[in-house]
Amino acid sequence: MSRVLVAAWCQWKWCQDVATTVWMFASIVDAVKMGFLDRSAFSTRSLSPQTGNKKGVLDLFIMKKQVRDYLLNTWLQTMSCPADVRQKLEEYTASHAVYRTHVRGYPDAAADDGTTAAGPAAKSLAWKKGWPQSAELALQLIEGVAFDVEFDASLKNGVKNRRSPVEMLEYAQIKEKIGEITEAFKQEQAQRPGSGETPAAVVIAVAGAQAATAPEAIDLSEEATDTKEQEDKEVFEKRWSTYAQRLVDSHVTLLPEPQTESQLVTMLSACEVMKTKGNRGADYMGALWLTGLSSEALSEPHCRGAPFHKARLMKLGKAFLKARHQLVHKECEEGVSSDALGPGDCFVAMDNQKPGLIPKLTEFLKGDGKKTFEKKVFTCVYTYDSMAARRQRVKGVATVCQTETLIVATAAPLVLPQKSHKHYHGQNTGSVISPIKLLPFQDCWALSFAEKKQLYSRLRPACWWEG
Repeated sequence: MSRVLVAAWCQWKWCQDVATTVWMFASIVDAVKMGFLDRSAFSTRSLSPQTGNKKGVLDLFIMKKQVRDYLLNTWLQTMSCPADVRQKLEEYTASHAVYRTHVRGYPDAAADDGTTAAGPAAKSLAWKKGWPQSAELALQLIEGVAFDVEFDASLKNGVKNRRSPVEMLEYAQIKEKIGEITEAFKQEQAQRPGSGETPAAVVIAVAGAQAATAPEAIDLSEEATDTKEQEDKEVFEKRWSTYAQRLVDSHVTLLPEPQTESQLVTMLSACEVMKTKGNRGADYMGALWLTGLSSEALSEPHCRGAPFHKARLMKLGKAFLKARHQLVHKECEEGVSSDALGPGDCFVAMDNQKPGLIPKLTEFLKGDGKKTFEKKVFTCVYTYDSMAARRQRVKGVATVCQTETLIVATAAPLVLPQKSHKHYHGQNTGSVISPIKLLPFQDCWALSFAEKKQLYSRLRPACWWEG
């Protein structure tokens, strides 16, 4: 490794930039630890200062830094990226050490929850909770350029052809990503109340650049086409799988359920999300109860609802109310009881297609036996085909139940701005949400019988169903 350091030192003497030198040294270590490059890829010759069209691996690292700097310092501003999002992006992509500590760790490293995975360690991404899709995609772009090998082919071509950072954004691989971000940003702008046309500055970074891709021979053979489609599919699946995983890591914190209510209150009180204050009439802080996630029917879980555990809902619901009272409502309003919903809070539940559950679902909200909440009722309608497909046989009139009741409980009457449903017909002023198409049961998330026993424990182990 001493030869690598000597060659890198020579490269620093050539570029005379301390920040770039630090980046190059960190890039060498990072590439080896991530497995992007083997130690044999680094030699005195490959790392020595290059002249003319001869470029080495350090030139690639320098280009990565230059494009990252351009994206953070110039491009994000043309995108009208929110200041807090831009500040977080700059903070957590400032260096390899910061990025690997807070975003994506090294393979086989301990995760934030103490576990070790055979791959990049999972990190808590709660710091970017609530980011719009465009910001998440922008983070992925910066990651792919500076800390991964996703765009290395385009970056190497750019180094060879002496392209500037702004010209690099015109390379097809990067330009496609830019297009996704721009489209997501336009949709977000259109959804904002009172928003007009999307600012022209959104596309300045792309439209202002000169065409930079060099002419290349295109292989139109059937074999080459199939290979290209397979590669595109793999890239697509990897990109959006990463996006979905990031959403989970950013917004979801899994807690083991303790034995007592007081222990659960303590655990919930330590969660940052529980400190969020809702605003009546604008946005609410809510608790969601789905019976189907608490257990599973002993027979035919593909078409039968899970059993309802009243005692468990009482424990979880009371713990939520008490934790919210300690963190938010104790100081804001003295009149708020620790056994009632506070202003700006809501409780959402579905009856699991069992109308008799409605009174039981809200029983924990009654405090001293008195009603302390208001309730709105919505009817969810599922498509006949998706419901019938879950049954091996459909027999009899009205045997396929297509409706389920959803309730929203709040301390005061529910008030929200009038808005159209994102995925279904109508607006939130209506009482029906439809049509809802269910996934085929075999495509839903599932565990083996042994894993389900471990997950549900004493809460009625699930059955095994072939189908």
